[in-house]
Amino acid sequence: MTEGSLIKVPLPRLIQACLLSHVENIYFAMMFLNFAYCANLLSLLLPISVLFYGLLENPKPSNRYWRFITIYLVCIIAFKFFYQLPIICSSPEFAIWSCNDVEISREVLIRRIDYIIGLQKFNGGASYPRNIGIFKGVIFDVVLLVMLVYLKSYLVKTGQWHYVKTDDNIHSNPKYKCNFDDLT
Repeated sequence: MTEGSLIKVPLPRLIQACLLSHVENIYFAMMFLNFAYCANLLSLLLPISVLFYGLLENPKPSNRYWRFITIYLVCIIAFKFFYQLPIICSSPEFAIWSCNDVEISREVLIRRIDYIIGLQKFNGGASYPRNIGIFKGVIFDVVLLVMLVYLKSYLVKTGQWHYVKTDDNIHSNPKYKCNFDDLT
């Protein structure tokens, strides 16, 4: 090969191609980071679904898996927003309209059932860390949802959203269909 025959591709384009080729693995890693940041039962389902379904599906997870994750994340965000309403009290847990606005210590808060589940107040005396706000409380879930929308658009664009199962050997190349009239 001569020096003039090498194809020169700009570095940002190479980085973009590298990230796009591993977009599902990056998304799986973000699910684990979400659990590491939140550490509650609601965020535990995401890494469990990755380990017990997402990584085991051959050759990659189906669109039903991604739709389930999308619906789950939207429900989580909606529940977290709903729990911030003033009609839901933080002390006692899950009470409605009979609120005690007292400061609760960190040791008590982290052992309560609402914190273990993952529904907690982000402002007020029963919030830990104190008064972080709703934005910081749901930012990882929103980032996951935005990344999931981007992942879906990438999979539809490349024709990998609709996987066609064949009765051939599982080690053969996967078959995908990409009908522009049939895109979801």
